[in-house]
Amino acid sequence: MEEFNSFKKLQDFLKQAVKKAIQDEPPKAIKNVLKKHILRDVYMAYEKPKKYVRRYHNDGLMDEDNIKVQFKRNNTIEVYNIAKRNLMYTNQYLTPVIEYGHEKAKELGYRGYTFPHPRYKYYHKRPFIANTRESLRKNKSHVKALQHSLRRLGINTEM
Repeated sequence: MEEFNSFKKLQDFLKQAVKKAIQDEPPKAIKNVLKKHILRDVYMAYEKPKKYVRRYHNDGLMDEDNIKVQFKRNNTIEVYNIAKRNLMYTNQYLTPVIEYGHEKAKELGYRGYTFPHPRYKYYHKRPFIANTRESLRKNKSHVKALQHSLRRLGINTEM
């Protein structure tokens, strides 16, 4: 067990421990919650589309290569999805048009759907990002994952 003879040394030790712990389990926990919402809020929101083929794990929203994790300076994690829309139509990201719906995405400067009509369920928002944030606020799985990572480093914490 390490001993600290100054508050500064303890503070430096804790900063390094959190920096290491935050890169381990919390991103996995966040990705898992995100994937559950992609499946439930996006893919299960309506039956299989007739006008396009869903890519799921094959360069779609569920593809691990499209779910990016970025660590910020203040020991926070930013997770985002870089799946592109169907490249036959546009090179823009897929997330905004799904998250905000056709009209709001267009207001924000993104291309809307090629076949937009309010009668189609895909036209309307399916806020999987907002729902992921809300789930994390409620279940704190990312915080529990951080605690577990810290525990493995010999630091016990309480919520």
